[in-house]
Amino acid sequence: MKHIYILLIAFIHYLPIAAQTVFPSAADQPVWHLTEGNPFGNPGQLAVFVLPDEVSLCGKTWGVAQHSYTLANGQSSAPSTIGYYRQVDQRIFFRQTSDCNDREYLMYDFSLETGDSVWVGIPGLNFYTDSVLVRVLNTSTFCSNGVERKTLWLAGYVPDLSGFFPPIEVSLQWLEGIGEIGIFSQHPFYSGTCFLDNNCEGGYRIKCMQTLF
Repeated sequence: MKHIYILLIAFIHYLPIAAQTVFPSAADQPVWHLTEGNPFGNPGQLAVFVLPDEVSLCGKTWGVAQHSYTLANGQSSAPSTIGYYRQVDQRIFFRQTSDCNDREYLMYDFSLETGDSVWVGIPGLNFYTDSVLVRVLNTSTFCSNGVERKTLWLAGYVPDLSGFFPPIEVSLQWLEGIGEIGIFSQHPFYSGTCFLDNNCEGGYRIKCMQTLF
């Protein structure tokens, strides 16, 4: 299994990977290693991974995303499910539960170009909405191990419907093959996490990645 190390310096991301799709599938057996910010102690260490077998839910086939934390004794905690995801062309969809009455969200769309807008799902963003309209500010590509990788910078605002607080600014940066690497939170399944800019006490940072790419 190859190891991919991510060095985050001045928002320049060098990722030595070689993949054929815009996001890892269950067959790729991806594992992201993250730190979770904690103002009350040392940062938490966790692994985000995809189970090798996909599941059938609501008439569609989904990959199962889970995570586990590194305990004080160095062992891993029992895994828990973040949610389910599937890829359609260059788009990645996400759902938090297996209940077909719950919503399915668009999490990534790597076909977008500068100036395009799209609604993405961030259920943990605030109490009033589970989606936000973001606009692509810029895109770029770079070559890594002979594979071109696309990066998108997106931004949007969520109005506070209570009238007591300013709008929430949402800033995203998507990287093919890895996921969300923006300033608020770095998590491949950001639609299944609490966003740093809202009611969260800390954000996530991707340290490295393993994959069969």
